[in-house]
Amino acid sequence: MENRTPFEMEHGALMQQLLNKSLDTLNDIGHEFEKPARVWHDFHSAIATAPALTTHPTPPQPSSENTAA
Repeated sequence: MENRTPFEMEHGALMQQLLNKSLDTLNDIGHEFEKPARVWHDFHSAIATAPALTTHPTPPQPSSENTAA
């Protein structure tokens, strides 16, 4: 049997409620990042597995023969 005063028991109960509320809030915040994190994960996976894109050839540079006047 505990020798806690009514104040200590009430204080303990309130602190437990506060802790639970804080944990619930953190959990809710974490859930808000799940969808954006999934989108970024899918994007990076797609980029990593995408075939290499061919680059456009560089346009021909004018030669010194064509510029002599």
